[in-house]
Amino acid sequence: MPPPADTAQPDCEFRRLDPTDPAWQALLTTHPLAESVRPMWEEVAGWEAIRIGKFTDGDVQAGIQFHTRGLPGLPWRLARITQLLPTPIADRSQACTAALLAEAERVAWERRVVEIEFRAHIPVPDMIDAHGFHSGIGKGLDQAGYTQVPEFNGTYFVDIDRSDEELLLSFKKTTRSEVRRPKKKGCRIERGDESLLETLFDGYAAMGARKGLGETTLPRPFVVDHMKPLVQAGHVHLYYAAYGDDISDIALIDALGTPINMQSVRLTASLSNKYPSAARRLHYVIMTMLRDEGKKLYDLGGSPAPVPIPGHPNYGVWQHKYHYKGTYVPYIPRFRKARSRFGANLARTVRFVRD
Repeated sequence: MPPPADTAQPDCEFRRLDPTDPAWQALLTTHPLAESVRPMWEEVAGWEAIRIGKFTDGDVQAGIQFHTRGLPGLPWRLARITQLLPTPIADRSQACTAALLAEAERVAWERRVVEIEFRAHIPVPDMIDAHGFHSGIGKGLDQAGYTQVPEFNGTYFVDIDRSDEELLLSFKKTTRSEVRRPKKKGCRIERGDESLLETLFDGYAAMGARKGLGETTLPRPFVVDHMKPLVQAGHVHLYYAAYGDDISDIALIDALGTPINMQSVRLTASLSNKYPSAARRLHYVIMTMLRDEGKKLYDLGGSPAPVPIPGHPNYGVWQHKYHYKGTYVPYIPRFRKARSRFGANLARTVRFVRD
């Protein structure tokens, strides 16, 4: 299969960007689809990050981030698109998506990539600023020759663009009680700094041990070392609930684009029943804080289906999210594009061995 055609366009240019490049940072901090945590997972796992900006008249207008990794003992690589940030104008997102994908493929093929997988988390309905990203991105992927992977996943979005009381009344009755009770017992909610990451990891590791998750839990370098610069840059927020000097709950929020609850843990002070659980109050106050910063939606962090299924391994967490009565939103599914039949077969074999 020949390499992709030259993607040069008369009215724009593409540039490779470093993570600290002001243009990339400007795109991340203004684009409604931007994320910081999930794309970092690939880098922690040993995938090389490549960031490309689309510029018009010297200003960055859109961008794409993908990761590549070599196949052991072979001269070929796989790639994963982890962020797709098209022009935030509905009637231009399809053309912009197609241009970004074409440029990413050109760079990837130069690196002997045999298959690219689209893994960005894009909500299907037009909930994010009504830009219609999902239709433009979906059509752009189809136009570029990507094939949909059968799977289903989504998340709950809570509309936080309302008063404190209206937000509280939108929850289930039992959830409202669980939001109010900790305050009566002296609970306070505050935003913390990177010094909380060690406490977060200890709580996360303890939770994994309780649930028997074993090696599926995230390693310390990811939760602490790699997260620290994101917290310092303001891309990730840490919030905690405390009774006096005792921290009972911590939440880690990806604050770019639409805020995402990436990890919440209960600590000993909460699990011991010494104090009322502050988990629901923590998220309620986080929602009000983010609303005051101008955010309109709060992503509760992903769920496999609209209604919790009893007996599911993560039923408790799933039910916790469900009781906020947010809108369940499916994601655009994964897509893949192989360079050739050989590339498709090779990638399929790697996935079979890996999984």
